[in-house]
Amino acid sequence: MKKLFSLVLALALLLTAVSAFATGSKEEPSQSGTVVPAAETEVAPEVSIKFIADTEASAAAIKAFADAKEAGDILAALPDDVKAKVPEGFANINELLTAQFEGDVAKVTDDMILNVKFETPYAAGQKVIVLIGILPTAEGAGIEWQIFEGVGKDDGSVDVTVTKDVFEKVQTNPFLIGVVSE
Repeated sequence: MKKLFSLVLALALLLTAVSAFATGSKEEPSQSGTVVPAAETEVAPEVSIKFIADTEASAAAIKAFADAKEAGDILAALPDDVKAKVPEGFANINELLTAQFEGDVAKVTDDMILNVKFETPYAAGQKVIVLIGILPTAEGAGIEWQIFEGVGKDDGSVDVTVTKDVFEKVQTNPFLIGVVSE
């Protein structure tokens, strides 16, 4: 009887372990990103992008976008000069996340391609607008918004070419990144 009980208990533990592996860890982010040179260079700097917890400034901006969405115009959270650069018909933002570059950002000497996989998959070839919000480093300063054209990839991720000056401004400080789609 004890052997039977031990066998049943071992089987139950095994099934629990298998189901835990099958569902994955809830702490693993579903978003990810890579950074590669936009043009061929001799040495590519080792830089990556990771998603981090919201800062006070990024949380306030994310809330402003949520409030604007509730009011019927999610882009109203952007300054007018930035909003004017978003092409007509692009009015959906599915996520706005706080991110950070890791690695030797100082070695970025040219434009780089960010490949970012968000929770929302984007169709291969789908044109999108990628917003990068450079968070203020001084009290009272506002977010500096940068707008770039992006394109969906076969795996649902987005490729966007980001200028080296953005890397210079951001360094390894937190910033906002989001996708505006039709």
